[in-house]
Amino acid sequence: MVEDELALLAVTARLLEANGYVVLQANSGEEALALASESEFHLLLTDLVMLKLSGSLLTAKLRAVHPDLPVVFMSGHSCDVLGTSEPTSQDIALLQKPFTEHDLLIRVRAALDDQLTNGDHPPHGRVVDASAGARRRSTRQLCGTP
Repeated sequence: MVEDELALLAVTARLLEANGYVVLQANSGEEALALASESEFHLLLTDLVMLKLSGSLLTAKLRAVHPDLPVVFMSGHSCDVLGTSEPTSQDIALLQKPFTEHDLLIRVRAALDDQLTNGDHPPHGRVVDASAGARRRSTRQLCGTP
C-alpha cells in the first residue's frame, strides 16, 4: 500500500490486516519501488496524487516488470481535478477518499478476484500498499466519462 498521508496509511493498513491481508506499507512512490524490488506482492493499492512519483507513474514503473499487476488507486480529488493527465487506458479501479472499510474491502477483493480470473493465483490476502464492489474500471469510466 502506498499513501503519503501517514495517518491514512496506518488506518488503511490496519483495516486490511484486521480482515486477513498482509500489507506492505510505503509512504512514497520511491519507497514503494524499493519495497517492490525486494518483496513478493499481488496488488498495488496506491494514492493517486503524491509528490515526486505519482500513483500513475508508480503503476507504469511496476507494470513494466509486472504487466498484469492489479491496481486500486485511492484519491481525495474529484474526477474534475484528476482530468485527462491521469491514466485512462489501464485496467484499474478508483477508490474515492474518504472511503468506508466496506468499500475498501470490496475494491481489494474485486481486484484480486479479477487477477485469479485472468490466470494468476496469489495467496489469500497478500496486498502491497505503500500507501477495491465492482469490476476494475478505468478512472475515466468510474468518473462517468465515456
